[in-house]
Amino acid sequence: MKSNSISWANIKYFGNELEYAKEALDSRWISGGDFVSKFEKEVESVYRGKAFAVSNGTAALQLALQALSVTPGDRVIVPSFCFQAAGNVLLQLGAVPVYCDVELSSWNQSLGNIQKVYDKSIKGVLLVHNYGGCHDIEKISKWCKEKSLWLLEDCAEAWFSMCSGKLLGQFSDIATFSMHAAKTITCGEGGLLISYREDLNERITQLRSHGLVGAPRPYMNQLAGNNYRLSNIHSAIALGQLEKRTDILEYQIARQKKYTSMLGELKFGQLQHCIGDGIQLWAIGFQLFPHMLTISRDDIMDLMQVSGIATRPGFYSTDKLNYLNDESSYKNSKCLSDDIIVFPCGSDLTMTEIERTCQIFIEIVKNNTKYSVMEPSSSEYMSLLGELVENVRSTDESFRYFDSRELSIVADHDANFLFNLHGKAVAYGHLESEGADTWLGVCVHSGYRNQSFGSTMLKLLLATAVRQNISVVSLTVDINNPSAIRLYESFGFVVIKEDDTFYKMQKVF
Repeated sequence: MKSNSISWANIKYFGNELEYAKEALDSRWISGGDFVSKFEKEVESVYRGKAFAVSNGTAALQLALQALSVTPGDRVIVPSFCFQAAGNVLLQLGAVPVYCDVELSSWNQSLGNIQKVYDKSIKGVLLVHNYGGCHDIEKISKWCKEKSLWLLEDCAEAWFSMCSGKLLGQFSDIATFSMHAAKTITCGEGGLLISYREDLNERITQLRSHGLVGAPRPYMNQLAGNNYRLSNIHSAIALGQLEKRTDILEYQIARQKKYTSMLGELKFGQLQHCIGDGIQLWAIGFQLFPHMLTISRDDIMDLMQVSGIATRPGFYSTDKLNYLNDESSYKNSKCLSDDIIVFPCGSDLTMTEIERTCQIFIEIVKNNTKYSVMEPSSSEYMSLLGELVENVRSTDESFRYFDSRELSIVADHDANFLFNLHGKAVAYGHLESEGADTWLGVCVHSGYRNQSFGSTMLKLLLATAVRQNISVVSLTVDINNPSAIRLYESFGFVVIKEDDTFYKMQKVF
């Protein structure tokens, strides 16, 4: 019988894992053996590349980088926000990780992030699919080809995740996977490399096994390889899991839908935005809007642990890891590091346990909010909005939205919010469709500016746009309002048009 506590990740046996492990033991082929090749062939039937089973996900990364002939001094783009196996392996090889920021909605690298740090010294791009999601992988893959850069996808967390009908991993030269105990396909400890370049396969084969494959005599090394091999026993367990991938996928999709149904519409934060096919097949994280709360992310995690629920924080951005001496600033990565809480994701997690996890999380947060979020359906909404508009009209010439509109127009908006602090509306925001554009508007009470109300409203509106599948958001800003312009730029808005008094700015998700 399960205890009342909920672990962050536990393994579940879906098929023949135990039977195959016993068969491997009985065969006396404990190191290499038939289950290694059987597992690799099963992988190849799914991913359509050449599979190499290895000892763990980090070993897969190191083998992949060696196969790509990464040498000391080579500069490779990696994300600042991720589990740092990718950057660490580059450092161990004497290469230079060139860190880039990630997107605030998808938590992953975009082509724009990569291009900001690119120069002609770059040899390749190492793309990490955080929490099983991705950003504009098709654009990144095409761009890398145009620049003659190799592309390596770290799919440790992205087994079976897809974008535009293709599996993540199939967009690159090489993809790597983890089979750690917390991953989608697990054998306790294990990894996988899939090559989509035939010219690298012989080198990978040799590097994986001390350079001894096909040697004319025992122990006659052909190159300076390593022992990256996966054992027959681990391969047997992995095969048992992989054979039941349909059941595993059905469960993970149901788990994601359950979390989304309970957390997807909350106003004090946002779930990770899934680009592509929209199915996130590993851990479910939630990014808090910290300025709404009187409690920190870590305090929430501690309170959930008291209730018997294990959670995890977001990954630490590279500027927070002392050994890296990274003095750059990664605004989005830092926010995600501070604000993400990752919920239980084990394959034995029940729907009832997900409900309990979400209910406790929601209760903790709602009991520790600074102010409430109101929508037009509230009986007090219009009177509070009227008071705020009068304040803004008397103090701020740059917000003219209601000068030629009745307050009742808010009923026609795609989204409309007020922040209610002790009975006073301190900030307003809306999304409004007009022709081909979706317009965003924000204003803050004159007595409450520079207190993060505007930036938090902006986060809420952008999260809402993502939930509504809005791909482009536009706004206008007074050309003489540099603080607002800097704020919008920090959220990814760019100027696309200007006249004597206003900029039109736009953000593409």
